[in-house]
Amino acid sequence: MDKLIQWQNEYATGYEQIDNQHKELFTIINLLYEDFRNGIRQDLLKILDKLYNYALSHFSTEEKIFSQAENSLSKQHIAEHNFFKKKIEYFYRQYKQQPAILDLEIILFLKEWIIHHIMGADKKQTSKPAGNYSITLNSL
Repeated sequence: MDKLIQWQNEYATGYEQIDNQHKELFTIINLLYEDFRNGIRQDLLKILDKLYNYALSHFSTEEKIFSQAENSLSKQHIAEHNFFKKKIEYFYRQYKQQPAILDLEIILFLKEWIIHHIMGADKKQTSKPAGNYSITLNSL
């Protein structure tokens, strides 16, 4: 399977449960990408639904853990989670109406958002500095 995004150790937050959930999000995003690359459009809504529900569970876990950690959970961090939720809801509704239009837009959004969020907001919540990082992404 061609992967859009690969897990790297530099993405680790230091919280095993959160890191494992991030890895699962990578897996779901890569599944979506694989179907996109192979022209399989009928499963997109099902995968988006799975991504949305898993993300809700992950965000809940992450917000609980980070709110109990040394640094309090920032409003910006929660706002990023809410933005993601709304964007996936938007994609889901739009894809039901016009399936051919949103495939690439969904892939590009997910590719950028997940890495930016982990290396930005999530890393700020941990004691490990985000520092400089490189993103390993396959080109579309």
